[in-house]
Amino acid sequence: MTGPWWAAFGPAETRVTCEGRRHLIRWADGRLTAASHPDAEGELVMAALGGETARCLEIVQAWGAHDDDLDVLAIGPRSAADVVGAVMPGDDAEAVPPPWVLRASAARYGLWSGPSRPALFTSTVRARRRRMRARGIGITPGVIGSRPMISAPLTAVRRRTATYSSTQRLGFGRGSRWSTPAQQRAEARLSELRMLFALGPELQWRLSGAVAAAWSDGRPGPDRAAARPALTAALAGRLGPAAQEWLGTDPDRVEVTVHDGAGWGELATTGTGDQAGLTAALTPDWLARAWAPGLAVVAGRLVVAVPEAQWPRARVLTLTAPGTEPAPMDVQWEAGQWRPVPA
Repeated sequence: MTGPWWAAFGPAETRVTCEGRRHLIRWADGRLTAASHPDAEGELVMAALGGETARCLEIVQAWGAHDDDLDVLAIGPRSAADVVGAVMPGDDAEAVPPPWVLRASAARYGLWSGPSRPALFTSTVRARRRRMRARGIGITPGVIGSRPMISAPLTAVRRRTATYSSTQRLGFGRGSRWSTPAQQRAEARLSELRMLFALGPELQWRLSGAVAAAWSDGRPGPDRAAARPALTAALAGRLGPAAQEWLGTDPDRVEVTVHDGAGWGELATTGTGDQAGLTAALTPDWLARAWAPGLAVVAGRLVVAVPEAQWPRARVLTLTAPGTEPAPMDVQWEAGQWRPVPA
């Protein structure tokens, strides 16, 4: 692979409410910046001396704190049809989520994904858990990947909903006499994750790409070993929808392992007829360079590697069918999607 992981991404931006105005947050060349704060370093110095940190700068700091956080892949979108929504902390004092959001497992982050109907969302979460168990992926309550999740503190928060204000019900009751230091840290992390996912789909995909890239190179030893179940789940959750688009394969019949050797990995069919499925070994680099920029499937072909990219063009390696050799294809971003470049 040549070039940085983000080379197939174009710039993206959004606006957030900061200091009573709508400020610009911009992502380009792998970096998130607070475009409306030209003297960001000076503002941070003043904040360290006792002033308040502007929301834009809090967002940039949160991005840096979570750009290798595997929980981002655990709760982030799996495909273009998988929409993850979040409300920016501080903008939702009167917008208390419905009870089913708090009951769902992803509600520990104040996030919800997929269809808005409670039954469909709950079934999606349960289906993912069943698939993980069937593949032998360990599920430890409160832990995904290498970082502790925050189910225990939020369980306590849910028990206090009868006496807390709407803001505290959403996990922002920091500093109260009921909170322990551990709960305050968990609530701060909750706030950061909600802040990042509230930036919208374009930035959610770029953050997911950054996390996958962080685990694509280096990270030897115990860290990578501990992260393997989370990386396996992240690959399976994203190759499944891609395989369905590519071949019509049932995502539940797609088995994925992490490929650690040279090359892009391997892919083969299993079973026949209604029992047909796929087995694959892919690197986390596939998530960063192919899936995250929307290159998983192009023109009916599965993209397995992106050797070269320079927005808005890229050279990719594609499979026309399982078991075939990858063939190069030049693609270009046009009208909101990747298209083959005419010969």
